[in-house]
Amino acid sequence: MIATARALGVVSALGVLAACSPPRGRPGQDAASPAPTPSASAPPVAPSAPVAHAPPAPSATVASPSSKPCACRLTYGPARQPFVGDVALAATDAGVLLVTQQDGIAAVREVIAGSAAAPVVDAAVPRVGSPPCAVAGAFSFCMDRLGAIHRRPLAAQEPDVVVARGRPGGAFAAEAIGGAHAVVAFVADRRTTEGIVSEAYAVLDTGPSLRVSDEGSGATSVALAPRGSSVLVLLLDGRVAMTPAHARTLAVVDGKLEVGADAVIFLGGEAEAHTRGVLGVSATGAAFALIPIAEAAGFGMASVRIDDPPRLDEPVTWSMYPNGLDPAPVVATHGGPIRVARVRPTDARFDAPWGLELGAIDDAGAFASYGLVATRGRVRSASLAADRAGMLWLSYRDDEGVWLERRRCP
Repeated sequence: MIATARALGVVSALGVLAACSPPRGRPGQDAASPAPTPSASAPPVAPSAPVAHAPPAPSATVASPSSKPCACRLTYGPARQPFVGDVALAATDAGVLLVTQQDGIAAVREVIAGSAAAPVVDAAVPRVGSPPCAVAGAFSFCMDRLGAIHRRPLAAQEPDVVVARGRPGGAFAAEAIGGAHAVVAFVADRRTTEGIVSEAYAVLDTGPSLRVSDEGSGATSVALAPRGSSVLVLLLDGRVAMTPAHARTLAVVDGKLEVGADAVIFLGGEAEAHTRGVLGVSATGAAFALIPIAEAAGFGMASVRIDDPPRLDEPVTWSMYPNGLDPAPVVATHGGPIRVARVRPTDARFDAPWGLELGAIDDAGAFASYGLVATRGRVRSASLAADRAGMLWLSYRDDEGVWLERRRCP
């Protein structure tokens, strides 16, 4: 649902961002998005002055989208992939793993950095399952149509093991923890005397499930990120009038999962049906919750700093979008600089194209834009992984298919 349909209002028109790359002539060449209307070539409108948001938070600021050219250089692709749907990426020493699934069963394919992009014949390509898998250490985690989460080794054709059962199609995440362990967190429904409540649970390896949302607090979205020897958990509790964001840590103690204290780090406005938050963590341990959501001034991405341990009412920095959209996918890297890929409208029109913007989060939480990636039509999803060379592997799905790129960013 477009945010302008609500009484929250919208930000001023900001113009179309400069595209990252020259026009794409065929797969394997980069391209700029075609101008949807003559207005796309008009000079950008000056950004609106910063406005306060509600509820207030320490050091909160508002930034508008940048119109500078993209600073990320292509080193591979864009290569069209032989499937349609969502994919999880995991960087390797030689390249990147692409993990897709069919009814919970993972399929893994590696792309080597520096290799030639194989052309894809313009014919019907198979559709892979949804939601996308998650990768944690040496394992993939994929959800089937009934909500069962299958764990399978990435490097071996071993049978998969069902380790949890969440809400079919619901949010889940996985992360390596405590050396050789892996944890998966997911959202599941529980029937109570007051009705069905949505809660978050976690499983260490193949052990029992442990609730990670407190009694009386729900969870509609869950995200994980490594932070030192522990894992940081972000929970959103989307409600009719507000969206509390909770943060806490998970650690392995004596072979068991230990849940840290809960902190409501941010209180957002009304959530849309697909509102999801993600975590970005830098090499220095700086951590931020990135939440695309509406607020008093319009729609944007809230960057919420998370202390160690998390505390109540953390500082927030806003990066506003020209308009709102639902879903509004955001993905971020863990380790090194925090790189971000986010889907957002390219301008303030009701039917504006959905572009894919690359950027970075600094240690103060401010989003710095690298510009728009060249895409065709509406971008529906994205995946991001940083390799050891500091390069970004980026996959996205637009109206023409699923694409894979490797880029060097500042």
